[in-house]
Amino acid sequence: MLFAREGCFVTGSRGIITELLTRKVLSGEITSLSPLMKGIRSSNNVIRIPIMSILYHTFGPTRAPRGCNMAFWRNDLIRVNGYDEDFKGWGFEDAELCIRLNNSEIHQRCMKFRGVAFHLHHNQAERSGCNSNEQRYKDSIRCHRTRCEKGLDRHLTPKISYEIGRGSAIVIGG
Repeated sequence: MLFAREGCFVTGSRGIITELLTRKVLSGEITSLSPLMKGIRSSNNVIRIPIMSILYHTFGPTRAPRGCNMAFWRNDLIRVNGYDEDFKGWGFEDAELCIRLNNSEIHQRCMKFRGVAFHLHHNQAERSGCNSNEQRYKDSIRCHRTRCEKGLDRHLTPKISYEIGRGSAIVIGG
């Protein structure tokens, strides 16, 4: 809970695991991973060095978010209405969510060298919508968007909506 703070969300990086190594992990043949193993790309992203994390957080660049290694407070995610379901296929959905969080005064904290994740191999998502997804992301920046129209509230029971202020939840329905 070192990085958990009210008004913040955390992002980390990830090492990418090859298809062969993913099969071995999922079958139980391999139960532990390390940055030095064959079959891990971007292995520098899975090195855990707490002192480097502090230096990187202080002096490093803001990191592009990776959906496979992000965490939010539940109320903050509800406040911005979660992921925008108008995004189609792959591209910019994680970054757009982070823009809305930042626009809502919920700030990113980078956990590089501290929060380690391994990304299992999978088939690539459909990328034909990438250009329209990028435009949607840019619109969220330009319009200083804080909520999406089509998001999490469509799936919550009871329905929850949020006022401007943090923590002022209003429960509607039941």
